[in-house]
Amino acid sequence: MVTGQLAQQNKEIQTATASLMGAGESAPAELAPAVEQLTATLKAVQDLKTSPQERDEVTDIAQQVTSALAVIINPETPPELREQLTAIVRQVASAVEGSRDPGVPPERRAATISTVEQATSALEMIGDPETPPELRTELILIIDPLTSSMAKEGQSDAQEDPSDPPASPAPKWNQVTGEQPEVAGAAEVASDPKTPPPQRLALAKAAARAASSLPKLSDSGGSQEDGAKAQEVYRQQSAEMKKQKEAAVSAQGVPDVPLGKAAEVCTNGIFSSVSDRALGWTLKGLLPQEWEIAGVEDFWKAQEKGNDSLEVLAQLRNGDDADEPFNVGELTTRLAELVPAGDLFWAIGTPALHCLQAAWHLEQAGIAAGTWVEKAHQEKGDG
Repeated sequence: MVTGQLAQQNKEIQTATASLMGAGESAPAELAPAVEQLTATLKAVQDLKTSPQERDEVTDIAQQVTSALAVIINPETPPELREQLTAIVRQVASAVEGSRDPGVPPERRAATISTVEQATSALEMIGDPETPPELRTELILIIDPLTSSMAKEGQSDAQEDPSDPPASPAPKWNQVTGEQPEVAGAAEVASDPKTPPPQRLALAKAAARAASSLPKLSDSGGSQEDGAKAQEVYRQQSAEMKKQKEAAVSAQGVPDVPLGKAAEVCTNGIFSSVSDRALGWTLKGLLPQEWEIAGVEDFWKAQEKGNDSLEVLAQLRNGDDADEPFNVGELTTRLAELVPAGDLFWAIGTPALHCLQAAWHLEQAGIAAGTWVEKAHQEKGDG
């Protein structure tokens, strides 16, 4: 199964490359370097050493940038919007290129690519002429400072010590979070078409306020006192952003889908948002012996295989690609231990609703998925 998935993935990368290059031919000359940077990255991630998840995310980034280029090229696009999108595209390309520098630790690169992928998910809504002007303005106020700070950070990261930080004995789900991933995750939910308009705008405004602090937080030339003040301001803004993100996710409602589908979406949401090291620690004893011995480099994706089983695809640390069926009940209860209900909406966004649906189904079968069960009843209004 993995071989077929990788072949399909490479085909998608090639299609994305062709589309990006085609749009780049008609784009303003000032965007030529950005198109070249992203094209080079698309070619680079086809290397089999690149994690499958990273290849997926780079492909998504390229597709979103291509849609932004189409808006930039469109003669009916207002000049101000064209300038704003041009700046964002350049910053996205710079951030992605900086993350690929050999001096950047793999875990930091993976976190950067994932954050950029979440950020660029807003580009389609920004460029859509049907988007309310107020919402578009707020989304730009999120994505512009976010991608700008990431572009600058990527340039400095490449010159830092490439050694990884010491590994904690039991890594938590949130070990790779920070201001940028938090803001990007909020932008992703605000751009989700399933988020009701009132909650979408409220979240976008809260995220834009938090994003406004990113330049000060990344200013290495400021004093220690200035840095402390910026952190305190962001902490308050982040608390409001978290509150609005959870409200926006909750407003979508728990989906009425079967257990297999709910577990698939939930698991993929956690695979995308949680570090592979934390996942490997949490799933110890549940993984196949081969995976335990080699270690898992990348928990890539899960696919529904009947109502009680998920096929999990992964890349092992020895370079092998592997897939194995997992019992839905066992896997879901372990993931519920890793990401408790109180953190779930904030940690993974919209897929969290599928986690609650999976927990609800499992309870009917006599299996308790930790704190997710009570949260599922609260959201469904039956508890």
